[in-house]
Formats: sequence, structure tokens, C-alpha cells
Amino acid sequence: MPTISTLDYGATPNNTTNDSAAINAAIRAANAQYLRNPSDGPVTVTLPAGTFIVSGTGDKSDGAIKLLTGTILQGAGMGQTILKVADGWAGDITGVVRTPYNEVTTKAGLVNLTIDGNRDQTTGKIDGFYTGVRPGSTQKDADIFVSAVEILDCSGYGFDPHEQTIRLTIENSVAHGNGLDGFVADYIIDGIYRNNIAYDNDRHGFNITTTATNLLLSNNEAYSNGSAGVVVQRGSENIPWPSDIQIVGGKYYNNAREGILTRMADDVTVDGATVYGNLRQGVRVEGSTDTTIQNSTIYNNSQAGQNAYDEVQIIQRADSTTGHTYYSTNTKILSNNIYSDGAIDARYGVREEPTNDDAGATGTVVSGNTITGMASGTVSTPSSADNPVVAADDTYNATEDAVLSVGAAQGVLANDTATDGGKAAVAGQITTAQGGTVALSNDGSFTYTPKSNFFGSDSFTYAAMDVDGDRDTGTVTLNVRDVAETDPQPPTSGLPAIGIGTTQLEALALSRFTLVGLSSAEGGQAVENRNKDLEATAKGTFTGESGTYKIKVAYYDESDGASPMGIRVNGATAASWIADKQLGSTGSDTRTLTSYEVQLQLTKGATVEIYGTRKDAELVRIDALTVEPVGNPTPPADNPVVAANDTYSATEDKVLTVSAAQGVLANDTALDGNKAAVAGQITTAQGGTVALSSDGSFTYTPKVDFFGSDSFSYTAFDTDGDQATGTVTLNVQDVPENTPPPPTSQFPAIGVGTTELESLALNKFTLISLSSAQGGQAVENRNKDVEATAKGTFTGKTGTYKVKVAYYDESDGASPMGIRVNGGTAASWIANKQLGSTGSDAKTLTFYEAQINLTQGSTFEIYGTRKDAELVRIDNISISDWQMIA
Repeated sequence: MPTISTLDYGATPNNTTNDSAAINAAIRAANAQYLRNPSDGPVTVTLPAGTFIVSGTGDKSDGAIKLLTGTILQGAGMGQTILKVADGWAGDITGVVRTPYNEVTTKAGLVNLTIDGNRDQTTGKIDGFYTGVRPGSTQKDADIFVSAVEILDCSGYGFDPHEQTIRLTIENSVAHGNGLDGFVADYIIDGIYRNNIAYDNDRHGFNITTTATNLLLSNNEAYSNGSAGVVVQRGSENIPWPSDIQIVGGKYYNNAREGILTRMADDVTVDGATVYGNLRQGVRVEGSTDTTIQNSTIYNNSQAGQNAYDEVQIIQRADSTTGHTYYSTNTKILSNNIYSDGAIDARYGVREEPTNDDAGATGTVVSGNTITGMASGTVSTPSSADNPVVAADDTYNATEDAVLSVGAAQGVLANDTATDGGKAAVAGQITTAQGGTVALSNDGSFTYTPKSNFFGSDSFTYAAMDVDGDRDTGTVTLNVRDVAETDPQPPTSGLPAIGIGTTQLEALALSRFTLVGLSSAEGGQAVENRNKDLEATAKGTFTGESGTYKIKVAYYDESDGASPMGIRVNGATAASWIADKQLGSTGSDTRTLTSYEVQLQLTKGATVEIYGTRKDAELVRIDALTVEPVGNPTPPADNPVVAANDTYSATEDKVLTVSAAQGVLANDTALDGNKAAVAGQITTAQGGTVALSSDGSFTYTPKVDFFGSDSFSYTAFDTDGDQATGTVTLNVQDVPENTPPPPTSQFPAIGVGTTELESLALNKFTLISLSSAQGGQAVENRNKDVEATAKGTFTGKTGTYKVKVAYYDESDGASPMGIRVNGGTAASWIANKQLGSTGSDAKTLTFYEAQINLTQGSTFEIYGTRKDAELVRIDNISISDWQMIA
């Protein structure tokens, strides 16, 4: 990359000489060099370590230093290279460093330096960094980046990029001690602010305003600012609201007002943020539409006073500019951890003010949150009071040395009350008062295994909760009936004996196992299942006394595949695991002897069966079985999980689908078994989206028109809870733009707007009449375990669209549904509302929404497979603009 030094143009970093003219001369020379040969890339203008004195011209719009097209102003580092406004300067400077107001600037950068506004020794309003053409112009600055820049002590704004700037990136930068906001995004389109810190600014940490659109704020931090940590707002003018703003991760704390504020903004999503210690609300939604607060930790706010403010507040906005009142609508507060556990408690966890619904229903949804420690209550909305959960006590009868299984219909929740809906038990493993074990599911079903030889009264407690986080504790009493002891009959099965100690598998009754010689095997022999996708078994009769035993299976785990193995006792599965070490074709099967251990209850004469099914190239090879009495068992070593980094190749504007065999877990190690990934929706560093499954498979959808390097991180864990984080790099290949050919498909047209399913090409769907359906008709898949499809050709322009499917989700079952584009899965979900046989299918219209990339002429397909009684019924699909590509 070509470079020009400011020293060659007379700049002197001596904290004395005014260097404005010299630095501007160097930048003009770099601009001229770039314009002569743009293919060589931007020209870097270097500033060595030291303090450079700068000043304005008398015209505030000139700024002090002009950043021009094709130039990068680069210092030696924050705190090392300093641009300082001269002592005694009097007058406004709209940008110590700025792009010109009277021309378009592109492909420019500012890196590795500090801007000091010197507010104690100057007068006038001074802003640190500014971009944008003259206000009111239709021209736009573009492709500006700022990295590792510190701005301090400006009397105005720190970072103040302005209307209109597109594809701006500010990262790894700091703003502090400024007279207004630390970071501003004023009419910024398709921008990214990431890994920045704003603290001790007189007003907001981050201020997103003036029609900013499609902006990502990722992992930023704002604390100790004079107003909000971050605010997304229209501002004082009657102009379009900021929209499509994502606040992902980051921390917002100890600010003088709100941690996060949305005021007259549309489609703002806060995902995975940490918000705490703010004097007023943690999050305030004021006169905004389509706001989502999810997967975040919000706690110990309202520090201005006990019971004074809410952790999350939803309120209307009376706007003095327009004279209108704007109501907060379609607000979603989902799956957050909200609590107060300090000396000061917030009023409510989530409160929608009673006046917010004065104009009608607001569509607020509060679901899946954990809320504790509030002074006045967990949730308060105009539509419903916050009703407590009532967990009634339960009693069940069990039998000595027998497992009690209780279904959901008779489970611990059956007699509990949760008026606010979403009744569920806190699932988990529970130890009873008498040392038994309970496996409790969130639907209230459970299994109880009493301690060996125990009879009498046993008990455990559980927690029930509702949709808005209220909880209550119930007690379950278990009356265990005594069973008279009898001497077991001697074995009569005719199977070989399995006693205390080690038994070679070749000594048992084998089915589909083949004897194989291995030098590493005890006695030189083992057994092997060579039958792909078929189960092999080795059976014997246990001849020891009844009791608890440690069972150890020595097997070989060496090739590619994932083969299920396990132990059955008297025909019932007692333990299972997967042989899935991925050593490849060069793995030595004589050196990877592995053992699986488990504690089991065995009775004298019981049939013990070792089984395994070969999958792919993972042969099921077993050497021996060892049975030892349990005295004081020593827990297995706690082996760490190793999450190795991964790299994949993708293509611009195409969804990358990666199977489990090639997924993020394929090269990871979890010696303690059952390695899995924490599944969920992930936003990548470049704003793409990843849908990660627990088996390591995933789909990656890059941001529209993005190419280059992208990345995300994931967490892998094993069966005993050890975790490790891995990084996935995604190299997205550039695809030259071209105009797609006109549609040639024979399928019916699907355009922007609403399309009835009955108008598409149907396969296995049946037309039905429903009064609640648009036009009175819908389609239905009546074929159990068979997929039905409805296909059409997309006739709109290429771009990213919001796709909305209207379907009926009303009966018992869990039916997979989804959307394919050109045969590739673009979205999927499960129809699984459990309304029971009395649910009215004409009144439970449900909607699924997704953002999907569509090209003109692509084949668009809705599919669904009926499971159990869950009919797949669909009314229509709606396609609306989200970010259309011109």
C-alpha cells in the first residue's frame, strides 16, 4: 500500500507548532496519488508518535483536518499520536478530522491515534470526528472506516458521522470526557459499530438517530455517561424514524439515566446485552414499534431509588414536534434474566404503563423470562394482572426397588395453577430426602428411582413457573411399598455366566458379532459387528448377588462414523453411548482402546446384554466386560473439552449448509462423552446469521452483498458440563453481479404481497374450507408421516425479504414445516402447540416469519409433514420488502 509521511510536508510533533496546513498538504498529495491510480488502493498518510497542534479556519464546516477520498490517516497508536486543538482556540470546529462537506468522500480511513478537543483551554463547540456531505444533499459518503481511535475532551460530540454516510465502520475505539455524546450515528446506513467504549461523556454514550437504517452495534460498552448508555431515537425533527437497528452483546451500566433507550424508533432488536447499575430503567421502550429485547441479562437498575424505576419499561411518547402521541406496539420481551439482588430493588421486572394501550391493543409479548427480586412485582401490563403461580402438593405410590414413571397428565403440574399461562416445571435431576433420584421434565412428568432396598415415605420439592417468571414451590410425597425378600431362583436362561470380575465378550452368547484377533485385546481376541446399520448383541446371565455395580465396557473407538452402543438389563436399556472418535482412515484400531463406565442395579439371574449398531465406517469392536461391586466409587476424571477452530468456504448471497459430519464439532474432543454444541441463532462479526444445531451442523446466511472474511464463536460441552469456545472462520467468495434471467419455471407465480396456498402447485396437500382463512380456503396435509409441498416461482426482484407464513397450529403432535428456495432449506420450524382435543382449529391462526434471500425466478416451496394428530394446515404466505437489492 503506498505511503506518504506528514513529516515530509513540514509537520512537527512537538506540541508547539500548528501542523494543520502540513497535515492537510500531505493528505491532498495522497488523494492526488490515489486518483491517478485507484487500482493501487488507498494511500496511507502517516503521523509518527508525538503531539500535533491543529486548529480551525474560522468556518466551522471546514474542520481542522480534511480526510479525502482514497486516503488513510494513520498514527502510531492511541495515546501515542495525538491531534490536539491549540490552546486558546475560539470558535466552532465541526470535526477536528472530517470529510469535506462539499464533495463525496469514499474509501477513506482514520486509524491508531488520539483526538484531544482540549475543552478546558478552548471556547466554542468542537466535535472530534465528522463525516457527510452538506445537510439536505442527496449525495452520500461511503466506505469510511475508523479503527483504534480515541476522542476525548471535545466540547461537542466525540464521533459524529452524519447524513448521509453508507457502509461506515467504527471499531475498537474509545470516546470519553466529551461535552455531548461519545458516539453518534446520524443517518448512517448499513453501518457497523463494534468493540467500542464510551464513558464519562456529558450526555449519551451512543446516540443512534435521524433515519439511521440497518445498523449493527456489536459488543460495545457504555458506562458512567450523563444520560443513557445507548439511545435509538428519531430526534427533534419530523423525519423518518431510525429502523432495523441491532444491539448485539455489549455492556451498558452505571449511566445517569437508562442503560438502553428506544424512543420513536422501529424494528430495534437487543440481543444478548448486559444492562445493570443504571440510575433509571435498564431498558426503556418509548413510543417505538417492533422492539425486541431478548436473551439479555438486566439487573440492579433503578439505582436512583428503591421501587422508583423498572428494569424494563414500555411507555407511550407524547411528541411535541408533531403534536402526536406514539404508542409502543409489538414489543417483545423474551427469554431474559431480569433480577434485583442488591440494596436497591427495581419496581417491576417488566412494566407496560397503563396509558400505553389508550389507542388500543399494543401486541406486547412477555415470555420465557426469569424475573426475581422486584419490589412491586415481576410483570405489569395493562392487559392482565400479574397472577401468582400456585404449586399444589402431590402424593404418589411406588414399590421397593422399582422405578416409578409418571406421565404429564398425572404429573406434578396437573393440579397446579398458572393463570398467566406457560405453566412449566424447572426440569432437572433431583435427589430425594431418602437418597432416591428423580428425573423431572418441564411438562411435570418424572421418573423416581428409590434407593436400593428402601421402603417407607420419601419426598422431594420442585419449582413451578409461568410465562412471566412467577414461581412457587411444591412438595411431592412418595409412599414406597415394602416387597418381601425372596431368594432368587438360580439362572435358567441357558446363557453364559457373567460374574464379578472381567468377562471376555467372546465367551457370551453372540448375535451378529464376529470373532476378531487383535494383539491389543485381552487374550488376543475381541468381537466385531461388520453389519452396517444392523444391531449386534452379546448376552449373558448375571450370577452375582443383587446390588449396585460398576460396569466397565472395554471397546475400540477408532474410525469415521457415530455408532450407538449400550447395555440392556432384562431387555430394558440401562445405559447408552456413541462410538464416534473421528480418527480417519489412518487411525490405528489397536491403540485406541476406550472404556465406558456406569453404575447399574443388577439382580441375581438378570440377563445382561451388550449391543452396538455399526454406522458408516465406525465398526463396533468390544474386548471385555468388567463388573465390580460399588463401595465408595471414585468419580471418573473430569477431562476438559477441546473446541478446535474451523474454517469453511461460502459464496456471496448464498446460504451455506454444513452437516454434522463436517460441522463445528467434527474436530473437537470431549473425552467425557456426548459432546454437543450450544444451539441457537448467532449473529456473525459481519452481520450474517448462523443457525447452529446441537450436533454441530449449521446454516450460515451472509449479509446481503457481503464477501470477505466473517466469523462466529460457539460453545462445545460434554456430558458432565465442561465447556470450551471455538472460533469459526467463514471465507465468503465474491460473485460478480449480473441480471438474473426472467423466470422460466412452470410453477405458479409468487410475488411481493400475499399469495394463497391453494393457488400454488400442490403435492399431497388437500384443499379445505375454513371460515377463518382468507378467502375461506386453506390447504391441509392429511397424510401421516408424509411430506406435502406447495411450489411457486418468485417473480420479484432479487433481494432479502420478510416472509410470513400463516398456518394453523392447534392439535397434539409436533409436525416439521419449512421453506425451501431452489431445493435448499431456507427456514424450518415445528407446529407443536399442545391445545388438546378441545382446541379450536378455526381460531388458532399462527404466523412464522423469517428473512430470506430470494432471486428472481427462484423456486419457492412450502413443505410440511404431519406427525401424530398435528395436521399441517396453511392459509397463505406474505412476502414484503426488507432490504431489496436494486
